[in-house]
Amino acid sequence: MPKIVLVDDEIWALRGLESLLQEYPEYTVAATFTNGQEALAYLRTHPCDVVFTDLHMDQMGGQQLIAACTQERIPVRMVIISAYSDFSAAREGLRSGVVDYLFKPITRKDMAALMARLNGVLQPEPPSSHMALQRAIENAYPECRVLSWDSADAATERAIASIDPAGFALGFSDLRVNGYSVALLSNPLGQLPPAILALPMRAGISLPQRDFSLLHDMIAQAQQSAQFAFRYALREPAGQIQAYLASHFAQPFTLNGLADHFFMNKAHLCSTFRENCGVTIMTFLKTIRMRMAARLLLETGDSVQDVAAKVGYPDSAYFSRVFKSTYKISPEAYRKKRPSAGNCNSTHV
Repeated sequence: MPKIVLVDDEIWALRGLESLLQEYPEYTVAATFTNGQEALAYLRTHPCDVVFTDLHMDQMGGQQLIAACTQERIPVRMVIISAYSDFSAAREGLRSGVVDYLFKPITRKDMAALMARLNGVLQPEPPSSHMALQRAIENAYPECRVLSWDSADAATERAIASIDPAGFALGFSDLRVNGYSVALLSNPLGQLPPAILALPMRAGISLPQRDFSLLHDMIAQAQQSAQFAFRYALREPAGQIQAYLASHFAQPFTLNGLADHFFMNKAHLCSTFRENCGVTIMTFLKTIRMRMAARLLLETGDSVQDVAAKVGYPDSAYFSRVFKSTYKISPEAYRKKRPSAGNCNSTHV
């Protein structure tokens, strides 16, 4: 039976992890610790399969714990858990046996995706994907993007695996961020190859960059593209506006405020967005909010009022009307019927 060690300086976080892991009786939690020093001392003398560790702790944080285990050749898989977005630590972890990087709070879906991945990675596998990723970073062409998709989506996995990378570099990573797989695309042509454009909408694609120095932002953009089933506009600033709305959909919003943020006239902002995205700004924003609301209703126990607030609707009654006009069913009934994940993306952007 695989053994897990939990390391977090917040007792409530340890208890939450233990509660989630109770649903996986094929694993056992061997020990819990509130700092990396105690965990390292334990791992030196007690064989273990997986360590879940927070990054930020007063006495030896997760990054130092991972480095120490690597240096001392302690054979253990690492899962980073953090409330902070620190992709530099996750990228460094690629070379140190990091299996996944989860943001707090962790949902049951996050844990299910992670445990499914653990079931695979605990079996011996070649490390060639690490080298492919490193080559993609070092030999990047001028236009670089990130692809990201749900690790549990077998159909999308097959579609991406079948791509012939002739003419461009496609580097795969063993790293997962919140259950999403990552691939790096660098393209000398200045445009997306047809094989990438033909991928299903469940495969997210980031905005282009000149290199991978902004890798964390690119991964976030690709995951937003996948989660909300949209493609970024090919012309700027429409793509940047989409990325901003996908990241700030829960915040109070006005067209005047958005125009000020992008230093544009409001009329020009609206016309540019519609010409390049095919929908108005308000339609795009509503679609993003509704898709997130549908996910929250299915994946959490939050009340309808809490879900409404989390997607930018302080008035839950108005939220319910908008939701029903989108999905033809009330939020309460939607949750009870537990429709398939595909139904959450029924309104295309």
